[in-house]
Amino acid sequence: MIQDIEKIAEIKARAKIENSIKIAERLLKNGLVTLMFISDCTNLSIPDIQVLDNLLRSDHYTKKDIATLIDNIYKTKSHDIYKVNPYHLMEYAENTGWISIKRKRLDVAVFQKTVINGDIENRYQINIPLDKDLLDYRSSMQAAILVIVEADNCTEEDLYQNIASTHNQYANNKKDENTRRNADKSKTTDDHNWHPYGYIDSYPVRYRAEKSGEIYMVLSCMDGNISTVYHHPDILYRKIQNGQDGKFYDEDLKVAFYKLKSEYYYHLSKEIEFEVESKHFENTKNL
Repeated sequence: MIQDIEKIAEIKARAKIENSIKIAERLLKNGLVTLMFISDCTNLSIPDIQVLDNLLRSDHYTKKDIATLIDNIYKTKSHDIYKVNPYHLMEYAENTGWISIKRKRLDVAVFQKTVINGDIENRYQINIPLDKDLLDYRSSMQAAILVIVEADNCTEEDLYQNIASTHNQYANNKKDENTRRNADKSKTTDDHNWHPYGYIDSYPVRYRAEKSGEIYMVLSCMDGNISTVYHHPDILYRKIQNGQDGKFYDEDLKVAFYKLKSEYYYHLSKEIEFEVESKHFENTKNL
């Protein structure tokens, strides 16, 4: 399965480069544009465009020469993957609408995102490898980047710049937060904001801490909101340990999530039951 994903990612990357080469070739034959303009249109580097221009001016270049150029560009871009800090990529994902999905593996971070374009809804998932010693690190990182490029509708170059920008902003915010915390360590504020917590049948789930120490979790679907409330048996424990600065205990959230699932499927079963009975009585009436 992993090899299939790697192969698909490589095919997509090479196809994208090949398409850029074709566009660059048409522009070069036009003869009225600059190398900088071609680079902006194709995201190819100027040296690569110059190599292509030299090939086109040659009377004996072959398809193999073009294939070699594509291969060299692909390898160069693949090496750029190692320049991407996976933790900086996680920061970017967290700040651009990607939802973190908890997994037992600690060397891979999983994120999902739903993109709605008109009547079409697409769900994407990325697996960010956190250990550069993993055998499939480069291919897995390349696959994740290609998915983000498609989901966020940007180029790889734009993505690299956005990752750096997000990290700088994150670092500055972290510095400001540490300054604020050090200024008044005795003051602890409750975080009663909404936080995302995965999906149930593609419907988004959110939760927040109540002032009473309870966890309030809600699912938004076509029929409105379905919600549940969970509180630890020791409410004093909940008030002291949870809801502080966005930190919650995973086990408590799991219980709230399972309760919400039960509410959702109970609601769904009642809807189906009502629909079946309505059809039955309608058919009986028509006899």
